[in-house]
Amino acid sequence: MPYSDDSPDRPDPTLAAARIGELTRLALWLEQPDLTLDDVRYYVADRLERLYPLDYHVYRQRWQALDADIRPGPLLDFLDWWPLAQELAERATVAAMLGEEDKRMDALRQVLLAEEEATHDD
Repeated sequence: MPYSDDSPDRPDPTLAAARIGELTRLALWLEQPDLTLDDVRYYVADRLERLYPLDYHVYRQRWQALDADIRPGPLLDFLDWWPLAQELAERATVAAMLGEEDKRMDALRQVLLAEEEATHDD
């Protein structure tokens, strides 16, 4: 399956530099002789763990600490977690500005295992 990337042709320079650095590092690393598919999987998993935001690590730790029967659903991978976390942060900001509670915030907090004070800038 060919690779596809939906990012713009001219990304933010800081983001571009980070991506170039990571891809260059990967290209150099792949030059090693006798690499196995497991080596590549481990490398990618390790690099992802270093890049995930702290909030995602906290979410996963909280999810894993819960008994299976009280988990709010399956463990979200980063690409499923990120848009929900961004939505919660945006809704919390708007709610604070308007002085009103957004009803969807409670549902998002439950799915994301987020504490209420974590979404306020008080």
